[in-house]
Amino acid sequence: MLTLGALAVLIYQTNHKKRLIKEDLIEISDIKYGLFNVDEWPDIVSEIIAKKIDELEVQGKDKVKLEKKIADFLHDVIHDFEKDYYDKNRNSFSGIIKNIDASAFDIFGSMKIRIPEFSKQIVEFLDDPENKKLKSIHHC
Repeated sequence: MLTLGALAVLIYQTNHKKRLIKEDLIEISDIKYGLFNVDEWPDIVSEIIAKKIDELEVQGKDKVKLEKKIADFLHDVIHDFEKDYYDKNRNSFSGIIKNIDASAFDIFGSMKIRIPEFSKQIVEFLDDPENKKLKSIHHC
């Protein structure tokens, strides 16, 4: 009787472990093939962006607001890139030379000065009906 009780507990524990492993496998499968799969992100994001571009009608104050948001985003991206560039290149002689050249030619400053122009071009591109047609053809 004692052996039978011990065997029942052992079977229960084994089944419990098996169930946990099965749950973990399901979770890993969802991560590997579901929303958390980075290989799927470009398709998911491109569908969302494509839909939003189709819906985009930019006029008046909205155009100014969108250009401002894009300009802020570009400024942040260029600033982060500049910081990473200088940090990456500070530990070697050739990197220090690259940093000196970038500073002397004010490469990042030249990009930052053109941010309003870039922002305007991006909004015009997004709002152009021809680009929406090309996007729809490409996405299908």
